[in-house]
Amino acid sequence: MKIAKAVVGSLGTNCYFLMNDAGEVLIVDPADTDPVRLEQFVRNQGLKPLAVLLTHGHFDHILCAPELAGLLSVPVCALDAERALLSDPEGNCSAGYGRTRICVLPDRFFTPDEDVTMGHFSFRVLHTPGHTAGSCCFWFPEDKVLVCGDTLFRGSFGRTDLATGNGAQIEASVVRLLTELPEDTVCLPGHGPETTVELERNINPFGYLVERTE
Repeated sequence: MKIAKAVVGSLGTNCYFLMNDAGEVLIVDPADTDPVRLEQFVRNQGLKPLAVLLTHGHFDHILCAPELAGLLSVPVCALDAERALLSDPEGNCSAGYGRTRICVLPDRFFTPDEDVTMGHFSFRVLHTPGHTAGSCCFWFPEDKVLVCGDTLFRGSFGRTDLATGNGAQIEASVVRLLTELPEDTVCLPGHGPETTVELERNINPFGYLVERTE
């Protein structure tokens, strides 16, 4: 897998382009104010777009998802548990922090821990509640890549004081990721630099909760 990142929007969101050897691309969390800029990247690289994937429903991750999906003629996909937040401008913070009220109705809803095949991509949708009730991560086992949205950051984790956030849940979600995934997994967060499961087991505030086998 080849990965390109665009840092977009007022909160510096990481929008990822996940590309395979077949020339296909998945776009994760497009939050640019200019969807044409993201579309042009796909077109200029000669890529075949398959879908827009959303890790959760906050405005700084969904801002131009419908517009970009329309330009590329691909579906918008999210976890079913995030359905309500995506359609609620108050809950997804677009009414308070953003310039416009945003409602997104995905074309496809994933179920927790669903195994998905799109083109030549195969990934699992991990339900990781805590930052929001329907937060999810996209796990690509063959490449050992995890797109983790705002659940896991380098040395930290997502805030839980916004709508549907829950501290106990995000602790459990982070511990699950650091327990179940291989230590050489590359983690691509929604903000900031990438990290690895091995590093987070040592520096994350919840890392001490991970059972170690010597």
